[in-house]
Parts: sequence; structure tokens; C-alpha cells
Amino acid sequence: MPTFAEKLQEVRKARDFTQDRLSKEMNVSRQTISHWENGRAVPDIDTIKHLSQVLDYNFLAVEGMTEETQTAPEAEEIPARPEENTAQETAVQQTESTPRKKRFVLPAVLGAVLLCAVLIVCLLTNQKPADEPTNLYEPYSREWYQQEQTPVAGQAFISITPTENPVRMILFEEFENGKGWFYTFEMKSHTDIDFTVNEIITTMFHTGGTVDPQMLGGEVLTGLYGTNVIDRSQVFDFGGGFPEQPIEAVGLLIKGVDAKGNELEFHGYVELSKEIAE
Repeated sequence: MPTFAEKLQEVRKARDFTQDRLSKEMNVSRQTISHWENGRAVPDIDTIKHLSQVLDYNFLAVEGMTEETQTAPEAEEIPARPEENTAQETAVQQTESTPRKKRFVLPAVLGAVLLCAVLIVCLLTNQKPADEPTNLYEPYSREWYQQEQTPVAGQAFISITPTENPVRMILFEEFENGKGWFYTFEMKSHTDIDFTVNEIITTMFHTGGTVDPQMLGGEVLTGLYGTNVIDRSQVFDFGGGFPEQPIEAVGLLIKGVDAKGNELEFHGYVELSKEIAE
């Protein structure tokens, strides 16, 4: 089955669209369309939906891109918080005319719960957690995502690096308030050991300390690139976007297994700036 990049190029030409015309319809640069078609970059899921509307072709029919593969069963059970704009309320809302990044909010057990338990025990015993390593962070916290990862001999190693950090805000009329962010992470292998991605987690860090993790399966990469195996033959770009809201940073985590059977995970982190990009 053709990859997303191959199908996009085929349908664009069949609809008599030039890359320049399509870029204007999608409100992106012509170079972005070119990157989509040569597999160097991919749009987010909701941009793919918008492409489907513009080109009158269901790109979600590409293998690995069905709605079912993107949605976790628990996602619809999470109530929206009335006191703030959650990623479910703003970043993932999809209308017939707007290509916004769809987010499926999953239950999150904050690392602060465990931290509070440690502090209570220390108070009861009149001790301080002085022996705790200073670099021991709760999994998937903001500090955890900012830790540097280093290669381990005999294992795959994937770097996840934002293409811009911090990401500056852009003016985009399709966003409900006219501005927001688009971010992209570059996934690159640094060894000759292949790594198969089984799970992708993006985490939004809200102002005030709350977080919103969203989970996707590794088959999403298969739908976009034709494979979920990262090797030295290519670089994967993965990202998203959402309107302006109280979010300060985004973390990306991939989990999987390398060709030698090691279960591994790799992460990246990007700050969001309210400076408007020129």
C-alpha cells in the first residue's frame, strides 16, 4: 500500500493542483508541501483531514491512519476542566474548516502524588530526603523530559530534537483566536541497531503545573512513513499544533524495542514562546 507521501503526490497531480496552489489552500509554504511529498516531514492528523477536504480524497484511508488507531478507549471519559482551556477543548477541537491538531486526552496520574507521599513519610519520621539523588525526577515531569540522554553500548539510540526551540507563535487565521504554535521534533538514529516504535506520547505542560498526556500507537508512523522502524536510512519528523492557550512546553516520548530485544524509550522537549515569528 502506498505511503502517505506517495498518495499525496498522486492525488495532488490527479486533482491538477500545483504545490504552490496547494500550499496557499493549506496556508503553509510550498517547501512544506514538498517535504510532505518526499517523506522528509509529515503534517499532523488534523492537517491530513484538511488535506482530505481540499483534495477531495480520504487520506485517513492510508494504512495505519484510521480514526480507530488514534483513539484510546478511555479518552472520551475525561471531563473537560471548566477553569482552563484544556488540550481537549482547544488543541483538539476539529471543525469542517479548521486543520487543528487532534488530541485524545488520557487519564494522567501526576508525579506530584508520589512526591507528596515521600514528603509525608519524611515529616512523620522527622527526616529529610537528603539521600535522594538530586537528578531523580518523576517520570514524564517537565524536569524529566529535560534530562539529557546518552547512548548505551549495544543498544539503539534515537535522538529527539525540536527543529526550533523555543517555538515562536505564528499568526494563523484557522486558529480560533488567530494565533498559536506548530512544533516539530526530529527523530534520528545514531547507531546501526534498528528501533521499532510501539508507542508515542505527547505531553502538554500547562501554566500552573498541570499536564495533558496524549497517547498514540506506533502504527501512526507506519501510516505516515510506511514503517515504524527508525534506522539510519532516514530521519522522521513528528509534530503538531494548537491555538494559543496556557501551555508553556511540549514533551515527546517514544517507547519500543530495538533489534537486539532491548525495551527502550527516548524523549524530547520544547519550550513555547509568545513571541510572534516574522
